[in-house]
Amino acid sequence: NEERYEKALEGGWKADYIIRGLKEDEIASWAQFCASIFAYKANPPPASYFERHYYNDPNRGQASLIRVACYNGEIVASCRLFLKKVSTGGKTIGDATYLKGGGIGEVCTTEKHRKRGLSKVLLQNVMEIMKERQLQVSLLHAAPSFFPVYEKAGNYQCTLSKWSVAKLTKTSATSNDDSSFTIRNAIFPNDTDQLCKLHKTYSENTFAGCIVRSPEYWNDYLSKELGTSLWVLTTTSGGSSSSSNIVGWLSLRPRGDRVQLREFGVDSTAIGTAKALELLLPCAMKALNGVGDDDECLLLALPTVVLDQAKVECQQNSELLTNLDWESVVEENDQGWMYKILDDQVPFDAISGETTTPHLIWPADSF
Repeated sequence: NEERYEKALEGGWKADYIIRGLKEDEIASWAQFCASIFAYKANPPPASYFERHYYNDPNRGQASLIRVACYNGEIVASCRLFLKKVSTGGKTIGDATYLKGGGIGEVCTTEKHRKRGLSKVLLQNVMEIMKERQLQVSLLHAAPSFFPVYEKAGNYQCTLSKWSVAKLTKTSATSNDDSSFTIRNAIFPNDTDQLCKLHKTYSENTFAGCIVRSPEYWNDYLSKELGTSLWVLTTTSGGSSSSSNIVGWLSLRPRGDRVQLREFGVDSTAIGTAKALELLLPCAMKALNGVGDDDECLLLALPTVVLDQAKVECQQNSELLTNLDWESVVEENDQGWMYKILDDQVPFDAISGETTTPHLIWPADSF
């Protein structure tokens, strides 16, 4: 449905806007609009980024879940609703261990139409849709400068994701010489069932806020987002992936002056975190297409819970992960994930994370 929004301006002028859902044949022009707004970034996303995130999302719903404000027939502001299932980290809420979530993203306004309340109007419009769909929680990621905006406009609250940065000595990293393991790129859909089950055990049952992944999400979205950056560790050499047993997986991405652990997991019954990192990191770093080629060291950003797991194992076996400088480790926590509870029966700590249930959304699932 379309709604009118009128904003009074200085000098007695007023601006009339139409608030509505996007149409399927407008996706390309909307993507161009988003790309133009985010062009100020150091590595601005192209229009294809927004189109890809829409078309590859198996849960995208109708195009009308992208809400826009139009002025004289042109899009001047945007707010997209993402349909997600959000893990409670093993806690049972009702009869489920996940919450029906509504993610907020692609919130942007042309410079000429800013400070006219358009983002707030679109956010409230999306809130109504979430209530109609009986979603239980809304979530978004924001820079600190925008925290007050979402706190005021939607009563969102921040939560803490603990991350650390450590120095890796590249010259100490060696290729896999353990004949009991094989490292290769993930193959979809062959590896989907194993990765889906392993991710559920390693992440969804352990971390609050973690995005619940279906086989379709792995095949249609993650396989394309991660591409050849996703490495898997198996216990067989040669043969087809259908006969191999995946025990670990990892993906890295460049982020400014460091690389970030975008995706990771292990089958803890078959291998430890430190051993999996030791084997997978060299392949992943080598495939980063020139990132840090002239440097002996790289800075690695990773969830603190993963680093802590590896540290315990390294204390028990000093020969593991010897290229990681433990003295260099510093905290660089992420407070950008914000939540709004939509269901009165859901406590905030169901997704905010606790000491025993850390909060983590893998960067591979960012929106």
